[in-house]
Amino acid sequence: MSTIDDLTEQEQRLIAADFAGRVLPLFEADYPDDDRPRKAIDAARAYGRGEITEAQLAAAEAAAEAAAWDAA
Repeated sequence: MSTIDDLTEQEQRLIAADFAGRVLPLFEADYPDDDRPRKAIDAARAYGRGEITEAQLAAAEAAAEAAAWDAA
């Protein structure tokens, strides 16, 4: 049986993006004009597919973290 440690970083990011996508509607219900978390999830998927750089991913993650702090 495989574990998460058997997956590549890209595969792990794709799985994490799927999980985050499931709860995204909860955030968007309260903050419909804040697209930072959605963009971060899209960036994680793009990174997992090899379409963006680590720097671009880091920028999207920072924006999503800022959105979480703003929501808190």
